[in-house]
Amino acid sequence: MRSSSSQIEARWLLESLLDEVQLASWRDHGRFEVPVPDGTVELGELYNLHYRRHDGREFAICVVPRSHASLPLDDIWTNLLLLLRSDPERFFGVANYREYDSFGALLPGPVPRA
Repeated sequence: MRSSSSQIEARWLLESLLDEVQLASWRDHGRFEVPVPDGTVELGELYNLHYRRHDGREFAICVVPRSHASLPLDDIWTNLLLLLRSDPERFFGVANYREYDSFGALLPGPVPRA
């Protein structure tokens, strides 16, 4: 069981990395968008991230850090946020995906990029 202090610290760290718009969205809706070169990725629903490309295509993607079951949820978002900012190609390379409105199984990465 995770301590409440580790959860508080994880929340503080995540929120310290968000800009004003992301922070407001996070606090209001429990999700926020991260810009990537060809669109945005919405973080906030584990195993079901929303990737919107500038060309209009949308994907549901699944990617989590190793040992994610032992991390506070906010630490997972921090990990994914930092990976998207520093190495989006790696993020999209390991993610499973499907077209957003399809009901098919997830496909192994890499996620199609614009």
